[in-house]
Amino acid sequence: MSCRGGNEYLQCGVEASKDQRDFSVPMAILADLKITQVAAGGMHSMALTDEGHVWTWGQPLCDFTNVSQRRPSRLIYPEVGIIKKVAAGAFHNLALREDGIVLSWGRNDYGQLGSGTTKFSSTPTVVPKLEDVKVTNIAASGWHSLILTDRGEVYAWGRGEYGRLGLGEDCSSKLFASKMELPGNDRIVQ
Repeated sequence: MSCRGGNEYLQCGVEASKDQRDFSVPMAILADLKITQVAAGGMHSMALTDEGHVWTWGQPLCDFTNVSQRRPSRLIYPEVGIIKKVAAGAFHNLALREDGIVLSWGRNDYGQLGSGTTKFSSTPTVVPKLEDVKVTNIAASGWHSLILTDRGEVYAWGRGEYGRLGLGEDCSSKLFASKMELPGNDRIVQ
């Protein structure tokens, strides 16, 4: 895998020299791993391996010391398990486990973690209130999150001004996953 671009927070996974901070040419990282998916957030990056392991680098989420993670490191927590998809928001992450459980961690100013609070989490935590649905896809935006179910249903949570959650209302935030009402019998497939 290779990265390039702005590297002020080491989000390229390569330590910069005092003469060169950013990289306009690809820089190899995680060369010994088979990467199946990547996700780029506001000041951090993630990679998912073929074995379901998540690697992160750049500005650590919820770490306000401004000390960036200099090299990619594997996310190791018992609740993580085997991951099949990842998504990066501006300052939060989502991961979909192979058993359909959704995890979230990072900043939570607007409830984008779906935890029912606005407290940030530096460790992956199960997103509640999704027990009755089979999640097939995840997406993270600046300050909100979305999931897709096997029935073509979409759930959203997080920052909601201007109707950005698609819930038919102009709300400030939704702290738990809320189902979108789609017109007619519409189903979303991806």
